[in-house]
Amino acid sequence: MGPRGLAHRAQEGSQPARNLTILQQNPGNSSGVEVVLWAVKFYSMAEDRFWVGVHGVIAERGRLLVLKRAPEMQYCPGTWDLPGGHLAADETLEECLVREVLEETGLRVEIERLLGVNKTPGPYVQALFACRHETANGGEVRLREHEHVDSRWVTLAELARLDLIPYLEGALRRGLLAYLIE
Repeated sequence: MGPRGLAHRAQEGSQPARNLTILQQNPGNSSGVEVVLWAVKFYSMAEDRFWVGVHGVIAERGRLLVLKRAPEMQYCPGTWDLPGGHLAADETLEECLVREVLEETGLRVEIERLLGVNKTPGPYVQALFACRHETANGGEVRLREHEHVDSRWVTLAELARLDLIPYLEGALRRGLLAYLIE
């Protein structure tokens, strides 16, 4: 089911989602797409539009890659974010993530597993995936200046001290990234 199907399902419900925080999935369970579809169906939205964000937790030696949003970004400029973006029509969550990470960082990634689905205020749901980057280009991050102005590899403790975009702050607070310190 594509984003139009998700938007249609979101409009069917009579009560807006209020309590969806994070749905965690065991690695052996259903695909990330099925988890997101379940979240949309179970916690239906009354808004006209519904956005699904897909973000990569790209980790290396206990550090994860974060990007600082450019000052001209409409939503939360200057905050730190994970690489990723919005699901486009007719693409899977995994295709979206690979495309967005490559566009935003120049890195090619391999998706390891779905970490969870996070709901923030408004018509937004984010799917977070654990990833590792391929070292074909030496792991050099190349930013799109109109989207991000800085990148860092940070520990969870360092991440907690940054000004984070709301979904990432919530994911950190709820322990969704705790696997990095195991």
